[in-house]
Amino acid sequence: HDALPTSPTLLLGSTASAGRAEHRRTQRPPPPPLGNGISQTPLETGQDTARTMDASTCAKMAVVLLLLALGSPAEACSCAPRHPQMAYCSSDVVVRGKIVGEAKVSMENSSAADPELDWIRYHIKVTKVYKGFEQVQDLQFLYTPMQENLCGYNHVSNDRSEEYVFSGHIIEDKVIITICGFNVRWSKLTLSQKRGLAQVYKTGCECVIIPCHGPCAVNAPNECLWTDALISRTWVGQQVHHLACVPKGKECGWETMKSQGGSTPFFKTSKL
Repeated sequence: HDALPTSPTLLLGSTASAGRAEHRRTQRPPPPPLGNGISQTPLETGQDTARTMDASTCAKMAVVLLLLALGSPAEACSCAPRHPQMAYCSSDVVVRGKIVGEAKVSMENSSAADPELDWIRYHIKVTKVYKGFEQVQDLQFLYTPMQENLCGYNHVSNDRSEEYVFSGHIIEDKVIITICGFNVRWSKLTLSQKRGLAQVYKTGCECVIIPCHGPCAVNAPNECLWTDALISRTWVGQQVHHLACVPKGKECGWETMKSQGGSTPFFKTSKL
């Protein structure tokens, strides 16, 4: 689970059943995995989606539909790539901590979750809250669907001393995580990404990052083109590891998060 943070595309629809039907219509062989076997599909309509729906609204819709859906075993979770800043800004909660236990639970008293679904409740010892402190001051548990076809997160490490970063959404006072969130081993992050979590990403939440895997252009001054897939043939490149899209004056542009000891380079790509 040390791959690029992603957003769920399986369940984005007007209803859960519509989401599943759309997924079946668009099934195709999975692309090569990016880290630990997690597949990521190209964001074919990334620009249109980003411009027509607020990222946070889109993410919350996906999570709510995720909770309502009952996918068949033949359906697989499909996640579209998201820059870490996009994952940070669209999440309710971003924390760092150690998973110290897990249990299978049901949510029979929840109106948001189907009572027939099985859930995994991870016991987390939080060491740092990056976002949502007011809402999760005493956070102890993270919840995820047990079914992998519903994008359930599977924590494979048995090392209870190892720190991870998790992003999630709050539904009925519970923090829900999926594999399409930002769930990364702390030791795998670059120094720039750690600085982004602590200081930089939150300053760019009014900016819009446009995934670009073909000819593309910015249509508004608050947009940044994410071109890692064009330049390095993978979504996990220089912009993911070291850059943030932040405002400067009346527009947004890429800024390096590497320590410069002086002024920070700021640049804008308007068309590719």
